[in-house]
Amino acid sequence: MRTIFDFENEDLLVNTFIKSLRIKKNLILNEVDCWQGRADVAEVISENIQLLSSEISQEQVSLLRNLTCAKIISLLHYNSNRTTRFIYNKIGIQTKTIDAWLSKLIKAEIIVNVEVGKFRIHPEFLLPNVKFIAYEVKLYNWKRALYQAIQYKGFANKSYVVMPHKNIKPAINNLQAFVANNIGLIEVYNDGSFKTILQSRNCRPTSKAFNIIGMGIAFDRIKKGSYNEESLLNSEIASFQTSK
Repeated sequence: MRTIFDFENEDLLVNTFIKSLRIKKNLILNEVDCWQGRADVAEVISENIQLLSSEISQEQVSLLRNLTCAKIISLLHYNSNRTTRFIYNKIGIQTKTIDAWLSKLIKAEIIVNVEVGKFRIHPEFLLPNVKFIAYEVKLYNWKRALYQAIQYKGFANKSYVVMPHKNIKPAINNLQAFVANNIGLIEVYNDGSFKTILQSRNCRPTSKAFNIIGMGIAFDRIKKGSYNEESLLNSEIASFQTSK
């Protein structure tokens, strides 16, 4: 027998949606902040991130999550060199600051200094093949949700707005705004199931650096075991059932 939800608060809607997403067997993260707002939920689709998480150090994870480091890594390749001058020009902050982070990335074996003033990604440091789907969950304000979902395209390949059945009609009436920005729309029913009203098309993230930060967050959650938060979900839902 399905539980019936009124979705009187956003946390319950988020947790119920996460529980439904877990059927897809992908890595599910909540509260993902990649510098353009904090996505309520992010789905991680990857064949090798779990395997690579056992090989990456916590120091390397921390550097992936640092904005300047992520920007540096985003400029580098495995098989061709980038010069110090190129990195300085692209990042545009004090050279001493960049030099300090370059040294930390070299020490952590994320990048390698192949010759004086020339860098590559370290051949033994592997970034995962990953796609992110971001979800902005809102009870009422579809315009605010749409704005936030657009920001998540910085790190994510797809982005969706998620709303409860009882409040979604204004968003459906303005569906062209979602189409124009390639943002999907999902309707969550009172029994916890959901329906995709509009699909988001797969696109390359607009910021490679933000995408790398997302990888760092995913690695961090895997190593700490803080993903697919079943205990949190069960406690939230149990509390709702008790109150009813």
